[in-house]
Amino acid sequence: MADVGTHYTGIRAYANERYIPKMVSRQYTRSPLLGMLVKRGGGDGELRPNSLNIVGGGNVMTSARRAAIAGSYQVNVFLQYTTVGGQKWMSARDTEPALSTPASAGGSQDQTRKSAYFRAAELHGEIIVWKNTTLLGQGRYAIGSAVDEALNVGAQDHLDEFIKQLYVGDPADQTADIWSLPSGLNQICDTDNTYGGLDRTVSPANTTWQGRRVTTNTTAALAIIDNANITQAMQDVGTGIDTFLVNKAAYLTIKAEALSKGGILIHRGTPEAARLGLAREAVFYGDVLITYDPWLKNYTDESVDLSAAAVGLTMGDLVLETFDGHFFTAGEFVDVGKYARSGLHAKRAIMETHFLFWTEKPWNHILYTAVSGSY
Repeated sequence: MADVGTHYTGIRAYANERYIPKMVSRQYTRSPLLGMLVKRGGGDGELRPNSLNIVGGGNVMTSARRAAIAGSYQVNVFLQYTTVGGQKWMSARDTEPALSTPASAGGSQDQTRKSAYFRAAELHGEIIVWKNTTLLGQGRYAIGSAVDEALNVGAQDHLDEFIKQLYVGDPADQTADIWSLPSGLNQICDTDNTYGGLDRTVSPANTTWQGRRVTTNTTAALAIIDNANITQAMQDVGTGIDTFLVNKAAYLTIKAEALSKGGILIHRGTPEAARLGLAREAVFYGDVLITYDPWLKNYTDESVDLSAAAVGLTMGDLVLETFDGHFFTAGEFVDVGKYARSGLHAKRAIMETHFLFWTEKPWNHILYTAVSGSY
């Protein structure tokens, strides 16, 4: 049966009649990653539109470093890519130690340093409001503001695309001045790709820059924490993961096990949830936070399937930098018809976000591609 006259779409949804002046939506998905990046990763507690803000990086970003890179075109990360040796236990009458090949690359201690780099990505979104919508949606009993709601819808679409690329972003050319996309978690947690301009397949020069990735089938269980920290040796070179983002079935399975073994369920509205940036429940087991992430799904348009994935993160090693005046910022609405022959009888604005997203320690994050669990 077709919609009848009591349903309102398009221009009529803003017309001069008395209705509840609020639009509801189920089109958009929350992001536990973004909430925890702001709160738990060492940020100042919020993402402020129209401002420069560096969030995350709680383990690597001092106040001085935050100030130094504010508004940067490029962030450089320097890493040690090899060991040198040259140590010797001395006897009573002995010679000093001698490096074997000090003139070669990496042969002396001052030649073990190299640089990765990250550049800004820039997301734009178009917002259109038809002039007839605003003209006919006026008066005392107007349902809503077409411009305000268009901005809200545009901002939500903008945020969805922004969050999506934090997971699957893969810049086409890392030598470009502006990267086409950020390098998302799927790129961070890899071993044979290019990350930060370094080809991680080049051995031994770049293999220390590799992330961690497990492609074998993994059972959804608390044992995945020990697998990451001990079997995959994350605690050998770091403190181990503090956050696991998992798919829906895996979360229900792990949650049940954790609660049966003394884990703590954290609810929205509690001080702990607020401190960690959680909008919904999560489980604390030991010092690891585990929560369901609806953004772990099959991105068919990107040819990336994360629907069976679990991601282990060290939140303080993830950094997000946004730019003053270019973070979810909508420009002026312009009358298109005035500036283009046969242009739209509408007003148009562009929403912009410029940002950098990176980690200095990719080995402190791990992606499991095939985690199965049922509840």
